[in-house]
Amino acid sequence: MRRRPRAVLFDLGGVLIETVGTAEIARVTGECDGALIWKRWLESPWVRRFESGACSPEAFAAGFITNHGFPLTSAAFLASFRGWVTNAFPGAFDLVRDVASYAETGCLSNTNVVHWTHNADIRALIGSCQHRFLSYEIGHVKPDTAIFEHAIASLGCAPEEIVFLDDNEPNVVAAKRLGIDATQVKGVAAARAALANRGVL
Repeated sequence: MRRRPRAVLFDLGGVLIETVGTAEIARVTGECDGALIWKRWLESPWVRRFESGACSPEAFAAGFITNHGFPLTSAAFLASFRGWVTNAFPGAFDLVRDVASYAETGCLSNTNVVHWTHNADIRALIGSCQHRFLSYEIGHVKPDTAIFEHAIASLGCAPEEIVFLDDNEPNVVAAKRLGIDATQVKGVAAARAALANRGVL
């Protein structure tokens, strides 16, 4: 039987917040393979650069458009990009609040200054957690080891005392390599079930 964890870290997009980026890329480009779209996004050097805080929104937009053949101007791309993260899933705020009664809470998310600035639900969810580990502030992105090492050191927990919930398998695999109790979930219901299975809630 697992010990109850000392800390629970949530990914944001896909776990607590709805995202529509894959659908928007498909709509604009005509590409219909959602898995391929997402793979290209995760592997894009411009996405990694932007979400680690290493370039401006304008440089990101221009670079991404050039590399991926997006048929939009930089201004039009950024206008669309602001809306790729939409609203918190129903029950997301309740889940974070409930978990806080049992363990420390935090967010560990690849995100960027555009979504932080323009999405109130992101700011509110992060504000409801005790710890924030945001890629563009830390200077590292998932699934790189450094972002998980930063979180472990900041929390002062043993890796096995941390539960991490993420919707992307590569991030879960990377966290597990360090001994974190990580699992892949999509949405609030799956997150709640995974936490109940670990003695939280």
